[in-house]
Amino acid sequence: MVSFLREHTREGMQSRYGRADAELKKRARRQIERELNLIEHLKLAGYFLIVWIWCASVASRTFWRRARIGRQQRGVLLARH
Repeated sequence: MVSFLREHTREGMQSRYGRADAELKKRARRQIERELNLIEHLKLAGYFLIVWIWCASVASRTFWRRARIGRQQRGVLLARH
């Protein structure tokens, strides 16, 4: 789970800071690494992935359709997403 979170974080950083100067990228990379290490230490990677999936669902406007299904089915959709 942590490696999946790290990979998506790397992709997001590249998307956000791709054209930024080297110093800003270095500071961002350092901060992200600190935060990912803390998330891993506290064993919260699953929580952050669930939040990421929820935000992606809301952003794609499919959340309300999914929210109407049963709790068990919603868990399966989250696991498959």
